[in-house]
Amino acid sequence: MLLCFSQYSISQTPDENNILYVNIGVTAGNNSGDSWENAIPELADALKWARENQNAGIWSANDPLQLWVAAGTYKPLYNAADGQYTENGDRNNSFVLVKNVQIYGGFAGTETSIEERNWQSNQTILSGNIGNENDPYDNAYHIVIAAGNLQQAVLDGFTLTEGRGDGSIFGGPLVNGLEINNGGGAINTRSTSTLFRNLIVDDNLGYWGGQIFNYQSTPTFENIEITNGWGFWGGGVFNQGSGPVFKNVYFANNYGDLAGGGMYNVEFGSPELENVTFFGNTTGASGQGGGLYSYVQVNLKMNNVAFIENTAGQAGGGIGFVADGVNQDVIFQNCLFAGNTTNGHGGGIMFFDAQQGGITFKIENSTFYDNTAATGAPLGIWYDQQESGVPVEFNNSIVWNNSTSISGSANPTFAISNSLLQNEECLPNTVCSNVIFNTDPLFTDAENGDFSLTENSPAVNAGNNALYTGLNENTLDLAGNPRVFGYGQGGVIDMGAYEFQGGDLSAADFNSVKLQYYPNPVKRGDVLNITGTEANQGTISMYSLTGQLILQKENSFEQIQIPGNIPGGIYILKYENNKKTTSVKLIVK
Repeated sequence: MLLCFSQYSISQTPDENNILYVNIGVTAGNNSGDSWENAIPELADALKWARENQNAGIWSANDPLQLWVAAGTYKPLYNAADGQYTENGDRNNSFVLVKNVQIYGGFAGTETSIEERNWQSNQTILSGNIGNENDPYDNAYHIVIAAGNLQQAVLDGFTLTEGRGDGSIFGGPLVNGLEINNGGGAINTRSTSTLFRNLIVDDNLGYWGGQIFNYQSTPTFENIEITNGWGFWGGGVFNQGSGPVFKNVYFANNYGDLAGGGMYNVEFGSPELENVTFFGNTTGASGQGGGLYSYVQVNLKMNNVAFIENTAGQAGGGIGFVADGVNQDVIFQNCLFAGNTTNGHGGGIMFFDAQQGGITFKIENSTFYDNTAATGAPLGIWYDQQESGVPVEFNNSIVWNNSTSISGSANPTFAISNSLLQNEECLPNTVCSNVIFNTDPLFTDAENGDFSLTENSPAVNAGNNALYTGLNENTLDLAGNPRVFGYGQGGVIDMGAYEFQGGDLSAADFNSVKLQYYPNPVKRGDVLNITGTEANQGTISMYSLTGQLILQKENSFEQIQIPGNIPGGIYILKYENNKKTTSVKLIVK
């Protein structure tokens, strides 16, 4: 191994605000960590000190220790195992998160507040490439480990890359008394509720979860980019018996050989996804769930989730979902399935049930466009041959321009209500109510990824408010606009994932503020074209889903340059003039 083991032995001392400063580029000072001038050169040494002193009463949940880490590349230097974390463990080295220690990257090395940092520009890398730079087989098994009750622990503002979780399935090191199983080249969690925020997780490998492995955990992942991972199950993330929350997360170009190109869920889990995009994830030839796969006893919740151009070899280009043992309703709301493909069943969704009744599978206000399946519908609903299966409700949704429409077993109850279908009549073995057949939904620009509705769309005000679970005045559509335009004043919900926002305006007024934009998705550093606006009467702004202003232009903005240094993911384009404000969702890759 070529790992350079740290030789720093000076005692660390947080400043009066309980901050330790870390900067691998420091050239002077005493390395005590009490200021940028005296920064600790290695993050591994700061965490080792924190692990040694976590019970010394220096910090607490109400007054956590913060580690501020300047830009640079940092590698784990110490064994993750309890009792061995002062020694070099070679591939067992990890950055082990410590109770009530909050780690922030993205500093230039001069800041006096977290708000001053720019984590996108000041790239702070946690690398698993601890051995021969050109040999990936000696990389660390897990770059970061979070195990047990860590209370207010946070990891925020880093890029995690080149971890390789390919060790033995069981028998990993004990961390905080818990065995760490194989999986998750970047992040491995066990029985924890840690917060992970503002991260780029890229180019990691793990047999179970190429990049992130969660076992019996309830962590939160917020504002994360998960790209270019490889795994047998779950190229991006593997969740077992876990209830992680994913908010504002972008899964792209991950590969799950057997199932779950982007994400794999299994066994008594309850993952929650909000404002998440799965783009260009794939499986192997026999794999299922190009974007996401859930198997047995997983209570999955999805709201405002997009599945775009994912591919599965066998079934479920967007999603493969096996409902066995699920004990509560499965509800997908405000979801977009566009351009997903499979060589088998279900270009958009493959849903399989081998249990009888007890729950309902509901698809509400979702849009299916240009999904293809070689042997079954883009929305493939597949059951075993029982007398009765899980009832399916397909409400307020649009199915248009797919290779075929909806198909499934004759046994379950399949009710389609207040939806628009590309078919000429109600499908076999389904019950239709207030369905619009074979009528163009008049999307704004479907070929370029804009599935918002135009003013004359037959889907406008054609839904049923009562068919959207939990609808209230705060409910938003996939673009972040009000789910019902004029809610509380008699407004009626539209069909599909996007709500038309111009109900009370004249056509002339609407045309002056309607955003038409292409391409979508757009690459970082490329030009986004915008048409259909009066460019001399408004302001256009681009925001991250956490509310950060990315750019803003007034008056002339027919073309805007997308910054090249922002993470891939979902962004909001907001247009304002003296008559109206409207927003659309943009995917940056």
